[in-house]
Formats: sequence, structure tokens, C-alpha cells
Amino acid sequence: SLTHNGQSYTSSTLLSDTLHFTGHGCDSAYLNTYLWVHPADTQSVVIDTSGCGSVIFEGQTYMASTNLLDTISNQYGCDSLYRHVQVTVYNSTVITKSKDTVACDELNFWGHTYYRNTTVDTVYKSVHGCDSLLLAVRVFINHSVRDTTTASICRGDTYLFNGQGYRNSGVYTASFPYWNGCDSISVLILDVHELPDVTVDITVPPVQFCEGNPIVLQAHGAMSYHWVTDYGKDYGSGDSMAIIMVKPDLAVMTIGKDVYGCVDTAVTNLHSEPCCTIFMPNVFTPNGDGRNDLFGPGANGSFSEYRLEIFNRYGQRIFVAFSKEEKWDGTIGGQPAAMGTYFYRVMAKCMDGKSLIKQGDLTLMR
Repeated sequence: SLTHNGQSYTSSTLLSDTLHFTGHGCDSAYLNTYLWVHPADTQSVVIDTSGCGSVIFEGQTYMASTNLLDTISNQYGCDSLYRHVQVTVYNSTVITKSKDTVACDELNFWGHTYYRNTTVDTVYKSVHGCDSLLLAVRVFINHSVRDTTTASICRGDTYLFNGQGYRNSGVYTASFPYWNGCDSISVLILDVHELPDVTVDITVPPVQFCEGNPIVLQAHGAMSYHWVTDYGKDYGSGDSMAIIMVKPDLAVMTIGKDVYGCVDTAVTNLHSEPCCTIFMPNVFTPNGDGRNDLFGPGANGSFSEYRLEIFNRYGQRIFVAFSKEEKWDGTIGGQPAAMGTYFYRVMAKCMDGKSLIKQGDLTLMR
């Protein structure tokens, strides 16, 4: 633009001025001014650049929005705008929010499964693409308690678990509330063992079942055994047991236990008679060959007040015994007795109270 005589002109025009001479009062001349207004270059490049928090443009960092105008002089000397840079700086202040979530053993959260404590960070952007919100989700995983018990019982017994009795093999579970809100799980693995099958045989039967005689019983079907009678006598333990017939009828209980501690019993009922019979040999040979080396009675039953006496031919007593198990070995005073004839006398009282006397002769041979 051009200001002439107080008026502004923005386009080309002819300006006419009249010059007056002040001395004579007459117009003396006309001044024509030709005004040429040259055009400025109005075409420019517009550049938009933006960023979050700051923008770096041509090495310069801008922290706030601004406009950059670049000009040059054209051929007429007029300023010409050739570039307009619009720098836009968006707010990048991030707001942080937190949230807690709790689960037992595992948590499926936003498509992922978590098994232990962790923090899941998620950043939300504004409409301009700048970080705007940070959501921190704290995941807490509480673990339940699992306890496994392995137990075994014998058939017929009851195992108490969680207030309930179980009698069959199987796997049983129970849940209990735990302090952290997760269930505590108890597992019972129960095995039920069958009972042993105890049987008893008479392995050494007597010639006759007589009161006072031993009867040998043999047990089968278990690992260990204990023996008791119906009148309360405890015979102890062992695979076999010699039972003395102390009365006519006797019930023997055999208690058998297997490797698992399971128990079965067998009852053997025995019957005996009050036998009172003595059998005396008439010859014996105490020569040390292990056959017929001792002289004594063969007897059925038990006796009280028993006495065996042996005499030589002169009537001298050379041996006396007070038990039917004690027998004469054919010596006198520690020396071998001479071969020949000797005499014996047996006196005893039977279990029924009857007295028994038996006497005779015997021959000692070597």
C-alpha cells in the first residue's frame, strides 16, 4: 500500500497534483505521479506438525503450539510468504488409576490367565493419540491348601473322615473355608484290606484225647498268631502251640494277624476223657544206640501222686521217679547195671481220683 496526501492506495493509479506559486497566486505547474502497485507472491506451503508434550521441528524443540511464517523478497522487492508451519503441541499429562482384583489359584483377565501376583498396566490414548490414562490392575492370586491323606483299614472297620465314616476303598474329598477366602481341599485315599483266613490243624494228635495230655495245634492263613483258651489261659504266640487238656471240654481261640494288622480268629473245640492207662515194657536195651535205651511207662492221661520204683533181684530199690516223663537209663550209682531181671512198681492217682498200682518184672539187655 502507499499513502499519498493522507490517502492510502493499494492498486496502480495516476496521481495528479497542481503546484501553486505562492508569490504570484497563479498555478504554475501540474505534477502527475504514476503509482505502480506490484503484486506480492500469495502462494505458500502450509505444513502441519504435531506431537504429545513437545515437537521437534528442524532441530528446534517447541513445548507449546505456535505458527511459523517464512517470507522472502520477490523481484519487485516485496515480501512474499512461501511457508506456513503450524506447530501443535497436545497435552501429554497421564492420569494414573489403580484397581485390585483377587482370585483363588488362577485368574482369567482380559484373555490372559494368571497364576501368581502381578500388575497389569494398560495405557489409554486421547483422541490425538497421546497417552492419557494409565490403568494399573493389581492381580492378587490366593492359593488354596490341598492336603492328601493315605490310609488303610481292615474289612469291617470304619475310617472317620470329615465327620463321616468310610468302609470301602476309594478316593474321598472334602472342602473347608480357608482364611484367605479360598477353599482348603482335603483328599483321602482309602484302601480296605481283606481279613486273613485263619485255620487250625491238629498236627500231633494223641493216641487218645486224655485230660492232662498235650495236643499240638498248627495255625495257617496269617502272619502271626496268639493262643488263648476259654477259661482265660494265655498260651502266648507262635505258629504252633501244645495245648494241655486240663478239662474235658476246651475251646482254644487262635488270633491271627496279617502284614496289614488285620485280624481273624479261629476257635478249636477239643474234648478229652479222664484217661488213666499205663503200659509197661518188659525189655529194654540201654546200649546207647538211641533205640529202647530208657525204661518207663507209656501212658494215656495225667496222674497225680505218681511214683515209679525199680528193684534188683535182692529187693533193693535202685531207681525212683516222680514223673512219668522221668525214665531209668540202666545205671546204678552212675555205673551200668548188670544184665538180668529187675522188678518195677508204679503207683499213681488218676484225674478222676482213682488209684492205680501196676507192678511186674523187666529184662535189661545190652
